[in-house]
Amino acid sequence: MQYVCCYDIRDDRRRNKVARLLDDFGQRIQYSVFCLTLDGDRKTPLTERLRSLIDADRDSILLLPLCSRCAETIMTLGHERMPRKASAWIV
Repeated sequence: MQYVCCYDIRDDRRRNKVARLLDDFGQRIQYSVFCLTLDGDRKTPLTERLRSLIDADRDSILLLPLCSRCAETIMTLGHERMPRKASAWIV
């Protein structure tokens, strides 16, 4: 399942830790927005690690599920950074 993850984290250090973690699970599409591919086995550990990194009183992280039908209708204006499915893989 694909997710759009966006965050508002005040502290630079915490924000950088969250961004590095999200880099391991997906692709940055804007400064504080990532596109993640998470199955059930990856979602729970990620959310637990994110909870441990943020200050719940000051920071927020939003995980929005993106169904395949919705993903096909995404429109980008300007420089496109949304990941697209590869038509071929070179191994």
